[in-house]
Amino acid sequence: TATGTGDFLCDSCDLEVHRHVKRRNHIRTQIPDVTAREAVHKIMGCFKYLLARKVLVAKCRLEFQRFFDPPTKTYFYFRPSIQETSWRKPLCLKEAELCPYP
Repeated sequence: TATGTGDFLCDSCDLEVHRHVKRRNHIRTQIPDVTAREAVHKIMGCFKYLLARKVLVAKCRLEFQRFFDPPTKTYFYFRPSIQETSWRKPLCLKEAELCPYP
């Protein structure tokens, strides 16, 4: 197997084959520069981020309300706890949306 190439290769192939040929039935044997502990740490970090993001969006949904303004034909956002209104979608929602849906 090759080491330190940035990609890990199966025993029967070299770098050129892996660069240009479809690798449907290949069994890869080595990942250079990444230990199992580091891989687990990165995967757990991703799951923690996704869970935290889900909690944040849930809190945003409780904190903000969305209303439709017929004259402008757009939605605005209202935050009852501080009596604030905004035409801009709260950053904490990103791609998520509040009811009512368009």
